[in-house]
Amino acid sequence: MSQSLPGLAALELLPQPHLQVVCGTEVHGLNVDGRDCRLEASLGGQSFLSGPPRWTFQLTPTLAALLRHEPQWRLSLRAESLAGPQSGISIHVVKEDDLTGLVMTTTSIAVAAILEASPVAGPWYFGRRSQLPCAEMVCESRGIRGRGLVEAAATGKSATCSFGLFCDGWWEAVLQDPRPNSDEALFLEDVIVAVRVPANEAGARVCVRAFCSLARGADAEPHALSPPPLLDRALEPGLHLLRAPVGRRSRYLRVSMSGTVLLLGVEAFCAELLPPSGTLRQCLARIVGAFAPEPAVAVRSGEGFEKSSYAVLWNDVMSFSSAMRSHYDLDAKVGRDEDVVIAWIGGTCLEAFLCFLACMANQWCFVALGSSQLSALRVALPTLTVGERPPDLDEVPHLPAAAVGDLVRQRLHLPEAPEASLRRSASMIFTSGSTGTPKAIRRDHEELYSFLWLYAKAATPDSPCHLAYQPYSHMNEQLGTAAAFLQGSCVAFSSAQTAYADAKIVEPTGIQGVPRFFEPLLCAYESREAPLEELRKSFGGRLHSVSTGSAPVTKRLFDFLQLCFESDRCSVTNSYGATEVGPIAHNGRVNPNVEVKVVPLASLGHDPGGCTGEIRVRCKNARVQARGYVGATLALDEEGFYCTGDVGRYKDDFLELLGRVGNVTKMANGLFLSAEGLEEKYASFLPDLDQIFVIALPEESTVAAACVLHGWSSLDEPKLLTKLQHVAAEQKLGKHEVVSRVILETQPWTFQNGGLLENQKINRPALLARYKVQLASETAERPKDSMEMAPWPRRDAEEYRCHQRSSRKSWSRPTWLLRPQSHLRRR
Repeated sequence: MSQSLPGLAALELLPQPHLQVVCGTEVHGLNVDGRDCRLEASLGGQSFLSGPPRWTFQLTPTLAALLRHEPQWRLSLRAESLAGPQSGISIHVVKEDDLTGLVMTTTSIAVAAILEASPVAGPWYFGRRSQLPCAEMVCESRGIRGRGLVEAAATGKSATCSFGLFCDGWWEAVLQDPRPNSDEALFLEDVIVAVRVPANEAGARVCVRAFCSLARGADAEPHALSPPPLLDRALEPGLHLLRAPVGRRSRYLRVSMSGTVLLLGVEAFCAELLPPSGTLRQCLARIVGAFAPEPAVAVRSGEGFEKSSYAVLWNDVMSFSSAMRSHYDLDAKVGRDEDVVIAWIGGTCLEAFLCFLACMANQWCFVALGSSQLSALRVALPTLTVGERPPDLDEVPHLPAAAVGDLVRQRLHLPEAPEASLRRSASMIFTSGSTGTPKAIRRDHEELYSFLWLYAKAATPDSPCHLAYQPYSHMNEQLGTAAAFLQGSCVAFSSAQTAYADAKIVEPTGIQGVPRFFEPLLCAYESREAPLEELRKSFGGRLHSVSTGSAPVTKRLFDFLQLCFESDRCSVTNSYGATEVGPIAHNGRVNPNVEVKVVPLASLGHDPGGCTGEIRVRCKNARVQARGYVGATLALDEEGFYCTGDVGRYKDDFLELLGRVGNVTKMANGLFLSAEGLEEKYASFLPDLDQIFVIALPEESTVAAACVLHGWSSLDEPKLLTKLQHVAAEQKLGKHEVVSRVILETQPWTFQNGGLLENQKINRPALLARYKVQLASETAERPKDSMEMAPWPRRDAEEYRCHQRSSRKSWSRPTWLLRPQSHLRRR
């Protein structure tokens, strides 16, 4: 019989023998280790006049106590007759009474017993058992490997690295769901390792680690910020069963061995917290139970942050949702099969997150809006608004943000809310409005779970922390905080104004932001206000990833981010996605969850059959892709691909974003111009530029630009125009792409003055209305040829780096960068 490693580990605590086999006056001891034991009745032990020998079985007091008090264990017993027609018996023993009346009548028997773990607590067992004492990890889980294997064990399975004799090596398995179309990192509960140290080995040592991230080098070593080993022990010669409780999400399980060690087997017990199909309501209890003592949220308190565990936060969520159900009779709407829509109005904060979790726990619909989206609020048909009071919506009940805490403190706990239909609305996320009026993307409960599951199931850094500072009304932060909670991360709440300072305290494991968020670091580097080593510590010392996107990223900024942050410990990505389908590509590589094609548009002058055109996307999981807008249909082609409205180039499996279809203009000379692409080129090669907005003047076949310079720049309008034209000459731009008129702004564009949207994208409709009449009405002599440019003014490298800052300070520059710069001189 096979023996599980948990059973072997439990037997270490039990005195031998574990079981008694009685035949007449003879008592035979039997260990429950899975080994067959042959027993024969002794002629002197009893009289056979009354019939053949009778065999009975009894538990020892210690084994009986184990089965009685530890329900996760059970005893499997098999007995076979070696004489006569009786074949044998096989039973599972969970209590001592199960052996009462069990009798075998034969002159000789073969009996074996093992102690097994029973799935009473419902863990999903990951692995399979083989012959004693080797238990093999599933080789088909796409991840067994190792180093230092001298002699492989005969397991009958082909694997990259099996069990066997190791010399100063390691064995590693990837802990992930082996089922098709699933790569979820699993919640590791328990690990048991069986090793044997040879008699002639005096310096053996075994180290067991469970972690989430590898270093990005070629050696595949654990990440430098991985947690400490589960156990690290020097071993004497002999058989050792090493058991370690884990209780955290893990992607890799590694057994490192110093000296000569025979690795016999590894068993890992994992829980599947996020099944491929389900609802958030069903999974939240699993998540909270698994991570109950871990920090779930952190909010600013004085000079630091105050953290609350998953258990405490969930108790607050239950109190808050019970109070809302009681005060606003929300259960009645659910009973009538109507949507309960909770609309949060305001920024990113703990109160907004409580509203989101309450909606998911009760199968309500959550929607968040910023101050620029209030005109679309009536589309959502809210049942209750929370946060800031919206204007002209007096008929809808309102709960101020300050009152959320009051409801939590009532500690009202009602029975579980009635279950709503999975087809009812679960989420409405509004688009940014960069192309016009914001549109609401609706997802039902089944679609929302599929959408979040796609990203929440991925591996995370160890002890993950997510810094929530972006607008909660947009997809990035809603997706980020929800996925972080499902992954067991701590969500630290901040704001765009305090994110830099807060990051140094909470030390997030990842930071995501629009390009505008990272530009102060680039400005500080180019003006030598801070050394590179200091800039690398801008977000603490635990970064695993830096990601930017949601707006065009200049080559100059992305190159700086890679120079500053990318290492074997941290990755830097430029992300591209859409609210309708989620993330699409990272650093030009298309996500495996989506299909992408590029359709040339004749109206924009694209070559038929070429690699440039409109980007169209289709999710491989149909439930992930939004079905439509509220009150409007989704732009899909005949094959079901979503028409993004973005222009891109897709060649050699690399996707390059070029701009928006609506921002491409046909000039009078018949050529086409992308304003966003041109802005990226000028901003990448002219460091003085902080912001630039290009306006096409098709009648004149030229462009104009409104510009904001960095605080340290001393350029005036004529010098700026000369430099822009010099960049055009160097980059061999066409004559229609050369800036012929420039307006120099004295203040940067912000959300407050209408120049930027809430997600920090350029507010093109507003800026176009502000500058087009002025730029079009003023004439300027334009060079007749792109090579007839004013020469680049002479200046040495030291002057280029050492501009003195003007008195105007950039709105987004971190306060720690605003210090006297007496060492900077202007020539």
